[in-house]
Parts: sequence; structure tokens; C-alpha cells
Amino acid sequence: MKTITITCKNCGTKCEKPLNEINRQKRNGRTNFYCSLSCSAVDNNTVCVKIVSNCLWCKNKFETTTHKKARKCCSLDCAKRYSQSKIDYSKIDYSKIDYSNNRGNHSKRSRIIHMENRQCIICPKKFNIPVWKTRKTCSDNCHKQLSIQLATKNPNCGGETNYKKFKYNDIWMDSTWEVEIAKLLDSKGIEWERSRKKHMLWWTDDSGKKRRYYPDFFLPKYNVYLDPKNKYKSKIDKVKIERVIKENNVTLIWGLLSDVKEKIEKLNIEVEL
Repeated sequence: MKTITITCKNCGTKCEKPLNEINRQKRNGRTNFYCSLSCSAVDNNTVCVKIVSNCLWCKNKFETTTHKKARKCCSLDCAKRYSQSKIDYSKIDYSKIDYSNNRGNHSKRSRIIHMENRQCIICPKKFNIPVWKTRKTCSDNCHKQLSIQLATKNPNCGGETNYKKFKYNDIWMDSTWEVEIAKLLDSKGIEWERSRKKHMLWWTDDSGKKRRYYPDFFLPKYNVYLDPKNKYKSKIDKVKIERVIKENNVTLIWGLLSDVKEKIEKLNIEVEL
């Protein structure tokens, strides 16, 4: 916020004031400026004394004055909360509100009064929320439950969608490592398949829920799955991979790119744990 230095007409003290507030007062014809409401009251022959009052919102005591425009709340945050608490949203007819002069839905006027009552799609509880927000749940716990339901119904559950794709022989790969594996298999004449619909394995997490697992490659001739992973993914997916192998009784080569390529070079189809 830009400020300007002004000299109090009453006591002569120099202080910083917001530039937009000074310009507003000048437009209203005011030429005298003051450092505080006390100086303004003295210069205008108004009785004004310092008092200790209770904040209208938090009820904490703070120092103010008897000036008619003196602060009634201890802070701007309390003043905002108190003013919004006085609005009765149930009596507002939103159909008659004109928002043509607002700067979009996120303007100050819309944030204060443009609310609507919604019903949580997880529990029957109703809650108030600004109309421009798309949230459909009343709390974070209900939001987590909704995410779980959507993930369970999603056929791509378990796969990431925020990574860069790579194309090899008109087939999309998820990483450069997968492209290298595909090129190595082709160079050795090893048939490989890559299909999320055809090759999907189930595994059980710690809570007992069934989860999907999609290996990167399947070698039909050797009945072996391939899944190259970096050090970080190998560490966090170790338990998952072990459970996939045990529960499905399959052979799965996984780990660093160099380890997987070494296994392919030697055609030593063994599970690396």
C-alpha cells in the first residue's frame, strides 16, 4: 500500500497515511489532516477522551476513544467477522441482486453476501458456501470419503496422470526408461505386450482393500512382467510389489533400469526382491 507523509494540523506531528485515503478526503473538499482522532476532535472543538472498551467480536479489551467514528473492534479481522455476522443470509433474495457493477464473482460484494445452502453428497448435513465454489462436501472427512468412492469407480485407479508421455511405434510410454526397455526387447526379437485392460493384477493394502496394479510390460514367451522403477519408487512400492508377486504367483522383474536390462540381456527370468 502506498503511503504519504502528512503533518498533523493540531500537534504538528508528521506521520504516514495511506495515499488513497488522503486522495479520497481531498476529493471531498478536506484540506486539514490529523495524526489521530484525538487531534481531530481537539481541533474541531469536539470532546474526545481515551477509554478502554470491549471488542464487539472477541470481547477483548482494547484502547479507543469516545469519538463517534472511533474503532469498535480491536482489529480489522474482528471488525470483518462482526460485520459479516450481522448479515441474515436467509432473508436475501439473490435473484434481485444486481452484480453488473462487480468485477467478477470474486469481488468483495459477492464474497460477503453471495452464498447458497447445499447438501453434502456424503452425509445429509447442509452447509453454506459461496456460489462460485464447486465443493460438494461439508467437511474434509466427507471430502476424503468422496475421493475414495471416485477412485474406486475409476478404472485408471492406481496410475499417475500428471507425468510426461513418450511415443514409441505408435504406443504411448510413461517414461524414457520404458522406451529403452521396449527398444531392447525389439532388438532381441522378444515379443512384448502393453495393455492396461489385458494385464491388470490385484493386491491387498494394509486396510484390507483390493487395489489394482498395472505392470509396464508382459513377455508372453516367458510369462514374465517387467516394471522398471527409480530408487524412490522402488523404496515406496516395495511392499506393494512383494504383495503383487505373492498374491498372484507371478514372475515380476522390477527395480532400476540397469538391473532390468541386465536380466533381459541374460534372459535370466527371476524375481528380484
